[in-house]
Amino acid sequence: MELRWGWLVGVFVCLVCLLGIVAANEDEKTIRLESKSSPMLVKVNGVGITEADLERTFVLRMIPVEMREGVREEILGQMIDTRLMREYLLKQKVTVSNDEVDGQIKRLEELLARRSDTKPVLDKMKENRKQLREEMAVPLMWRAWMRKTITDDQILEYFEKHREKLDGTKIRVSHILLKAPPGTSEAESERKATELKDLRGEIVSGKQSFEEAAKAKSEAPSGKEGGAIGTISWEGAMPDSFCEVAFQLPINEVSEPFRTHFGWHLCVVKEKIPGDLSVEDARREIIAKVSEEEWERKLTELRNSARIELIGK
Repeated sequence: MELRWGWLVGVFVCLVCLLGIVAANEDEKTIRLESKSSPMLVKVNGVGITEADLERTFVLRMIPVEMREGVREEILGQMIDTRLMREYLLKQKVTVSNDEVDGQIKRLEELLARRSDTKPVLDKMKENRKQLREEMAVPLMWRAWMRKTITDDQILEYFEKHREKLDGTKIRVSHILLKAPPGTSEAESERKATELKDLRGEIVSGKQSFEEAAKAKSEAPSGKEGGAIGTISWEGAMPDSFCEVAFQLPINEVSEPFRTHFGWHLCVVKEKIPGDLSVEDARREIIAKVSEEEWERKLTELRNSARIELIGK
């Protein structure tokens, strides 16, 4: 059973890409990477994570010095999660080969080597190989565990629960948008939501058609076309927060006002076109989704039962 592991194995690489590949500056020369004398920050089931461990992780993840205080708690939390998951997987006697782990590290090093400013980071990676190997091994161990534990019944159950997301179902939909992007004041956002609620009342009562209202009020480019977006699928141009509402609507029923990161919407579905993809067509995607959900569920369980003792800053 092959898995698509961009969501988990790629976490390390994504951190590099999202935070920016930044070479360790002169301050890195002063970092103490020996854990023996470093202040203890937290104990996880009796095993400590020190300030040096955290600093080492900052270096390995290429997090610039000026950003570290802002992400400190988040990264420490991820270190706790990794520790808990590794402990759990080892108890399940899950192992991965050295070749597999080294292959992941090699791909990461090749990615970094394409940049001229990452030699200090690559040097630090070599110095801290043991921690890097342990961290990179955890998602690979999880993949091996999922290969053993995800069943065909789970896959089928997920497919049935999320069929329209997975089978290629499409809808022909129109919408009216009043823009309220992030940063819009609460008062302004509420005003636009109320305006759309009143507009919906006029449409439902027959005072004007949806198309007429869209042409008069919508701030989306589709407004001039009577709000018509065209045919969309779950993986199309519209955000999930839009699809969550639109795909649940009965044909020709006008939605209540709802918000996405674009603003406030009304929408109406004109046609639903059933998909023809099977559970086997969607198997790889389902396995990735189930694996991600199981990862989060297991981490919550592990955290709830773990002895996590915060000690330092």
